[in-house]
Amino acid sequence: MENQQDSIQITISKFRDGDIDAFENIFYQLHPRLCSFSSRYTKNAASSEEIVSDSFIILWNNRQKFKDFSSLKSYLYITVRNASLDFLKKNREGIAIEDVYSDSTKKHRISDDRRRNS
Repeated sequence: MENQQDSIQITISKFRDGDIDAFENIFYQLHPRLCSFSSRYTKNAASSEEIVSDSFIILWNNRQKFKDFSSLKSYLYITVRNASLDFLKKNREGIAIEDVYSDSTKKHRISDDRRRNS
């Protein structure tokens, strides 16, 4: 177990120093789980992929902050969760506007039809 822990710490250290191979190692280790996590919120695989990819870009830009794997992993999960919730909020608002417009149009049509039939 210690050997694995040492390996993880070395990867984090290299990642903090800008090592692309270390970043790819972290990416391939966490990417599938993060996509699955995001999909539970978004119900949309393509959007989840984009959210996770964007989250890894944010991680790369803030790589100096991380000293251990658990804080890095927590940071990614929180970033993905927040981005997924933002996606839902934006998507819900778009649907709500369309629904309101659609309902409003139906009400006006019904009202117009009633006037014509009177």
